[in-house]
Amino acid sequence: MERAGTTGRAVRLAIPVGVGLLTGVLTLVAQSVLPEAFNRLANSGAVWVTVAFVVGTRMESWRAAAVAGLVTLLFAVGGYYAAAGVAGAGVSMGAVAIWSGTAVVGGPVFGAAGWAWWSERLHPGRRHAVAAALLGAVYLAEGIYTLLLVPAMAPAGLAEVIAGIVLAAVLPRDGATRRLAVVVLVPLTLVGLAGFLVIDRLFLLR
Repeated sequence: MERAGTTGRAVRLAIPVGVGLLTGVLTLVAQSVLPEAFNRLANSGAVWVTVAFVVGTRMESWRAAAVAGLVTLLFAVGGYYAAAGVAGAGVSMGAVAIWSGTAVVGGPVFGAAGWAWWSERLHPGRRHAVAAALLGAVYLAEGIYTLLLVPAMAPAGLAEVIAGIVLAAVLPRDGATRRLAVVVLVPLTLVGLAGFLVIDRLFLLR
């Protein structure tokens, strides 16, 4: 039994590490192949926190999910910049610091949200609804930010807005949680938009 428990913990640790590294490498690849109008999707914080959300669904508790989300995004940052270094792309330590800080905040939040959404899938409650709205809100926020401030990537911004609305409508498992998700979607989107504006300001100051 002890060996089985140790193996299970090792697997749960390997998942965020492996998924994070793969996310970072695939991000760099996508940036090199997507056209400008959709390149935002390859450089998307919303996509990255979705990975943390999904990893969180596989964990045994919200604490484990929060840690897994953190590990996933930190290794995504490491994987991205390691791949960039191998490819000969420029690496800015300021950008590394900003995205690492974002991972420290977003990873635990969305990892725990993934666990909350999954753990209440059979008997949906408030945590289930808020977790669904949170994932939808980050896409809405990033999409609105892109439409307002990065017009060259407007098609990607519009795709994210649509994705955010769809996620908030589809992820809740019943009518009551869906209505609650819609109610909290707007304030969560505003918080997310403020977060993207802060990140944008940090990149201007670095």
